[in-house]
Amino acid sequence: MNSNIRLVVIGCGEWGARLIKEFAELECLVGVVDEISARAEKQGQTHGVPAMQWDFVLKDSTINAVVIATPAASHVNLAVQAILAGKHVLVEKPMALAVSDGQRLMHAAATTNKVVMVGHLFHCHPAFIKLRSLVLDGQLGQIRHIYSTRLAFGRIRHVENALWSLAPHDVSMILALLGGESPETVTAEGVSYLAPGIVDSVTAHLRFANGAHAQFSVSWAYPFKERKLVVVGDEAMAVFDDMEPWESKLVLFRHKIAWPNGLPEAKNGERQAVPLLAAQPLAAQCREFLSCIQENRQPVANIVEGLSVLHILATVERAMDSNSLVSHQRSKPSPPGLRKVDEPPPATKRNNKTLTSCQVHETAVVEIGGTVGEGTQIWHFSHVLDGAQIGRDCIIGQNVMVGRGAVIGDRCKIQNNVSIYSGVLLEDGVFCGPSCVFTNVLTPRAEVERKNEFLDTKVRRGATIGANSTVICGVELGEYCMVGAGAVITKSIPPHALVVGNPATQIGWVSRAGERLGPDLMCRRTGERYFELKGPNKACQLTLAPGEKDQLMSNALANSESFPFVDIRSQVSTIRKALDQRISRVLDRGTFIAGPEVDELEMKLAKFTKASHVVTCASGTDAITLSLMALDIQVGDAVLVPTFTFVASVEPVVLLGATPIFLDIEPETFTIDPRLIAQGVKVARSSGYRPVGIIAVDIFGHPADYDALRTEASLHDLWLLADAAQSFGATSARGERVGTLATITTTSFFPSKPLGCLGDGGAIFTQDSHIAKKVRSLSRHGRTEDDKFDSHRIGLNSRLDALQAAVLLVKLEIFKEELLKKREVAARYTQQLNKSQMLLGNLPPIIAPATKAGFDSAWAAYTVRVCSREPARGHKMDGNGSERRETIQDTLKQHGFPTVVYYPKLIHTMAPYAKFPVVGNACPVAEKAVCEVLSLPMSPGMKVKDQINLVNILTSTDHTKHG
Repeated sequence: MNSNIRLVVIGCGEWGARLIKEFAELECLVGVVDEISARAEKQGQTHGVPAMQWDFVLKDSTINAVVIATPAASHVNLAVQAILAGKHVLVEKPMALAVSDGQRLMHAAATTNKVVMVGHLFHCHPAFIKLRSLVLDGQLGQIRHIYSTRLAFGRIRHVENALWSLAPHDVSMILALLGGESPETVTAEGVSYLAPGIVDSVTAHLRFANGAHAQFSVSWAYPFKERKLVVVGDEAMAVFDDMEPWESKLVLFRHKIAWPNGLPEAKNGERQAVPLLAAQPLAAQCREFLSCIQENRQPVANIVEGLSVLHILATVERAMDSNSLVSHQRSKPSPPGLRKVDEPPPATKRNNKTLTSCQVHETAVVEIGGTVGEGTQIWHFSHVLDGAQIGRDCIIGQNVMVGRGAVIGDRCKIQNNVSIYSGVLLEDGVFCGPSCVFTNVLTPRAEVERKNEFLDTKVRRGATIGANSTVICGVELGEYCMVGAGAVITKSIPPHALVVGNPATQIGWVSRAGERLGPDLMCRRTGERYFELKGPNKACQLTLAPGEKDQLMSNALANSESFPFVDIRSQVSTIRKALDQRISRVLDRGTFIAGPEVDELEMKLAKFTKASHVVTCASGTDAITLSLMALDIQVGDAVLVPTFTFVASVEPVVLLGATPIFLDIEPETFTIDPRLIAQGVKVARSSGYRPVGIIAVDIFGHPADYDALRTEASLHDLWLLADAAQSFGATSARGERVGTLATITTTSFFPSKPLGCLGDGGAIFTQDSHIAKKVRSLSRHGRTEDDKFDSHRIGLNSRLDALQAAVLLVKLEIFKEELLKKREVAARYTQQLNKSQMLLGNLPPIIAPATKAGFDSAWAAYTVRVCSREPARGHKMDGNGSERRETIQDTLKQHGFPTVVYYPKLIHTMAPYAKFPVVGNACPVAEKAVCEVLSLPMSPGMKVKDQINLVNILTSTDHTKHG
């Protein structure tokens, strides 16, 4: 398996023996070394390899890798000797006991291209990899506090103290979670219980420039073993407890702090165990070391990372010795020739592109979490920070810094000595000349903290910024504009404008091809014709003549890839192997209706929702029909239903002979308005019907107000059915999952739903065993489970296929993770929408969807409201946005972004349903909604760049003629 790697382990003590065992199983161990020859011989005999002398190992050119597991004081000398002898090295922690020794090791490594890995084991621990992924993806929000404890009794050292022996792991994890940031100040306290001068217990506090605080406690004089890492963000909290079993090793807490009346108030949220694939970290670390050698890349736990840990350990020791607050001296940049990090391990990848598909110079640094597209070239001494995004086929010149949160589109060229800060967006095809400057705050002072005053800067497609130019933050540079060398941009400039000077002044127009346009506004290079028009605030803009623009748009569409509204294909690709395995089992077994997969799915759905009973069926529509049949609905009954929904929510009521009574909706969530229930009951009775129940439909992923609905249902003796086709996975303000909020809950597994199969499917959830038993019978022609040919009631044939159950079982494994990602996508949409609309001037607003306090939406769709005029005070919307909405849809479609109107017509206005009663004879909120709602693409893996582009198009299109 690893025939090209011949590896020797140096050190046969307790930890060395474990490493020997792992590498022997990986079939690359060829020898062992220990200063106690008997110990080396024993390990050699156990694993069938010879005990060797260190000098022999250094001279043997066929031995190309060594693992150093000796006492810490000897690490550096052995590692340096091995590196200079041309060996790949894995050195256990701490890699050194002094910063100067660590620097000596770094300089030795800089002279070779060999892999040097530090034994910071938790970078290969599945729970920590997942935790770091959650942090990088923003699922905990901004990190506020980190608490780490590493406590036990025993394994007392006599050279290094507890800080250097135990804390490297804690410091390494803290740095990784905070993006490599070094602390600004450190305080620490150490206590010696056993031997004078050797600290047994240490507690340290690290404070960072971004306001984060970290604390770690380590000790080998503690009564029991504790290995715990707690990460507190402003959106959620996570606990990694390594002493717990795998199913509860990593737990996410949706706790938040609310600020009613300006005072903090704790809001308890849901406790979620994060699914993990069990794997031994030591084995994973050994495999990672071999993989780095085979793939010629540096590991995550490399010397740069190790030296950063040494710097902080040294600072903690100084603080501990002086018993005072100590400023941390940050470590120096990597020396030439050393890659800080290459591609992260598979479990921490944030996209499908890898650094092997682009060119990164050996002196450049690309941090983990920095995204670099295919074909991009990054040259000497450039630095791409964690969280930066660079598109495809870009050229990043020498000494360029791309900061966290900066976004660079495809085919951009950044010349030497340019810094792209957080908040700067460069769309596709932007050119930045040498030493041009982007600022991020208007009035900087070295001694005044103003990070909360950073302003965003947008550079639109095809723009050119000349050498030594300065772009003051908060402006927008229009498409294909050109900024002359040395210009200072102090305000936004229109598309195609040519500007020069300080402050920059427009002196003409340029074409898409960069040619200065004459009086006829024709590009001499391409023959394109342009014309001037008056934009918002009477600013003059340039655009292509209509015929030219239409032809260019047609060509662009012909060459563009369609953007998915719901990206099911990517999801299936991600889980394809697991799907194939599950489906193969069904095919091999030959049971295609019901069977073990359906039973397992119903059990896991019940566990997920906390519902007592789950019955699967053939579709979401059947789920409603079966539920109504179980409730004995009949002719003369009336059911209160919302008019703003898909027809399948109401269709079964009519098919079973009952009468729908249509109600209006709440303006924030589009769900049925509980305040109208009493009036609906009155209308039903005055129309000669018996009001028996309510069907509440959860729209776009947000649950209805079930607390209020249950109260109304109890007052009027009504049952309550929740149509949760769009909200499966959501939670109420009480933290209850959808599935337990009503008498009966139904859902759909249609492919585009939150939990979707690859066909049709549905399920019914209830706490009532009598209803569950009846529903199960009804779904099988009214039969009982023990009598195949005797029907006790008239029923349906509505069962879930085993193949679809197999698909759902696989998708359920990643469902919680996808919910978290969709909530992140929704949050980005809202953030970008709010930011973009600050530049709109007098254009009517596009209103982001609302989520009631405490609720978690399943985000089946991200649906905005397109207003035709400014909303009046109190957010009451005036006018009809349907014409403007059509214009927006057309524009987004031209740019490859699909949209859907859910729903363009109210149920009570459709011909088959027009005869049924409507509460108040009108539904004004719903009538406005059908003219204004617009659903945007929503998928867990949606890229930030695509969202930014979409929102920019959405908010900047000129719709004033429809206002």
